[in-house]
Amino acid sequence: MSGLFYGVVLGIIVAVLSAPRERRQAQDPRCAGPTGNFGINCTSFVSCFEGYVFGTFTCGSENGQLKFNPNTGACDWATAVNCEVQPKFEGDQACTQIPPGFEEFAYFVSHPQFCNMYFVCDHGNYRGTRNCNQGQIFSEINGTCIVGGQDMCNKPLLPYENLH
Repeated sequence: MSGLFYGVVLGIIVAVLSAPRERRQAQDPRCAGPTGNFGINCTSFVSCFEGYVFGTFTCGSENGQLKFNPNTGACDWATAVNCEVQPKFEGDQACTQIPPGFEEFAYFVSHPQFCNMYFVCDHGNYRGTRNCNQGQIFSEINGTCIVGGQDMCNKPLLPYENLH
């Protein structure tokens, strides 16, 4: 199993290296550190290369026998893993609370620090951070960006020039 896994990982690295930078996914705060695989929870991880997300993966196992091992950066037998991986990124933490009725759909969650930013979530997993257009804030009630300013929110606005 480990030979197959490392072969797949090598193939992923080659694909990422050969892809033009503009076709890679945008930078992600979870990938601000080194290249590698980083745990989201006990069974999921994000794969990063030079600050860019290659993808979010789940250790495939129907009966929970495989867990993400933060020591090796790979899926491993559950008996070999101390499964205490806590979400390290605020988007991962925010996405764990699935709103009623959204179990099968993507949903948005307000950013904890800025009125004009929000997280994109899907099935309890963080999928990205987005920002509203200039002159808009994220409305938790509407689940979308609306026209408004800091006077309508109890958090600061991230300056527009810092959003791009």
